[in-house]
Amino acid sequence: MKQLNELLKEFVEKSNYTVYSLSFISKVNRTTLQRAINGERSISKENLDKIVPYLNLTLNEKADLEAAFTVSQIGEYTFRKHLYIKDLLENIDFVTSNAAEEEEIPIVSLSSPVNESRLVKGIFNIIKLICQIVAYNMENSEAPFLYALSPFHNRFFRDLYDQLQLSFFDNLEILHIVPFFRAPREDSGSSLFNLEMLSTLLPFALSDRQHCSFSYYYESADFSSLSGVPMPYYVLLNHNVVLIAQDYQSAFILPDAFLHPYRKHFEKILHSSLPLLDTLDTPTLLSVFSDTTINTGYSYAIEAQPCLTYHADASMIARAINKKIPRQEQQVLSQKLLAQCENLRSLKKAVSVFSKRGYDDFVKNGIIYQVPGALMRPLNAKERITILERLIASNKEGNREYLLIKSSVFRPRIEFFSYDTASIMFYIMSGENEFRTCILKEPNLIESFNDFVMHLNVHGYTYSAEETADIFQSSITKLRTASDDAV
Repeated sequence: MKQLNELLKEFVEKSNYTVYSLSFISKVNRTTLQRAINGERSISKENLDKIVPYLNLTLNEKADLEAAFTVSQIGEYTFRKHLYIKDLLENIDFVTSNAAEEEEIPIVSLSSPVNESRLVKGIFNIIKLICQIVAYNMENSEAPFLYALSPFHNRFFRDLYDQLQLSFFDNLEILHIVPFFRAPREDSGSSLFNLEMLSTLLPFALSDRQHCSFSYYYESADFSSLSGVPMPYYVLLNHNVVLIAQDYQSAFILPDAFLHPYRKHFEKILHSSLPLLDTLDTPTLLSVFSDTTINTGYSYAIEAQPCLTYHADASMIARAINKKIPRQEQQVLSQKLLAQCENLRSLKKAVSVFSKRGYDDFVKNGIIYQVPGALMRPLNAKERITILERLIASNKEGNREYLLIKSSVFRPRIEFFSYDTASIMFYIMSGENEFRTCILKEPNLIESFNDFVMHLNVHGYTYSAEETADIFQSSITKLRTASDDAV
């Protein structure tokens, strides 16, 4: 990527302006502009926005200039991490929707087990042979399984597991353990590798593939140390071990005699691993949301809506709970919501970033996504106004920031919520009252996501706190006008 000053110099030279004439017409100080072009000092976003309209840039050139400006603000390494995170949050539906369109490799069961060592070259051939061995085991073993220990950072296992979604494999148990690599330094390559892997793994896992279970653990070695190991990953089948090279281009099939030590190693790792996914009902989800302690100071979230229960009160919750549900359920829900309100209000700082769709549903219809409609009635106009006023006050005080996403440049399809460096929870709705979640506790990943949230405005993905507050105020005015007209 070219440096900002290099692009500025290139684009100014291609325009019809000299530095002097561009400075004159854009009202940017000539010395300031010249120093920015020479790389002697950075240019402010305000001044950059003033000169861009006169440079006659194509869409690609403008995108390159904006990216170079962001890099100048946060550094190239951080910028690369943020791109991984943006890609993950935006493309989860793209990954899941394409899964059914993948070309299936014809499955033909082997006529006999693989009883001798065999070297296999090529990803297609490796996947095909594994599927054939699995097909044989489906017909000849009481409990067919596939256990894998490997990162999940490319298409190999996605393609393999997609082949195993056929009804023929309904009784197959698939368990995949994923290592995250410890990132001892902020600029460690392991940090980028973990983000790259998460951007591949999480969308696949949350897509709820049949037969597939995922766990994860933390590998003490840096991922680059694996470069000296010929075949560092493995797949265990009922009667075979498949050793896989780091580039997934070659594999070594071992017979049954080698299975026991690898199976023992796998079970040892599994014992120290954590499940990647869980399915929570609404009260349990609210418990996780409010799982703060006296040491919890900060929360960061990208949500469809702002965490509105920050600003609900006991009387509002009592009125909103659906009185038709059993009384015991009303009490449980009320307790969970009140606990969430109390705990989240005790945080020193919170940042919640949300979409226009979620905001419109709240303002226009009084819907709160965190609580399914069957459990709560929509909030009335007065209650919505009260919460919006509290959101404005929080933005002004600075201890709670609520920022509206610019849907033209950033469209997250998965939500997450994190506390300090304790844990990060990704979640999507998997049913009317269920949330499919992934909870990670790797500090470097958590810090990366929190840093991404803190720099959303630098990327131009959100409106500023002041602009968001103006949008809140406009909504309050419309709600009051509508209420007056109704009366």
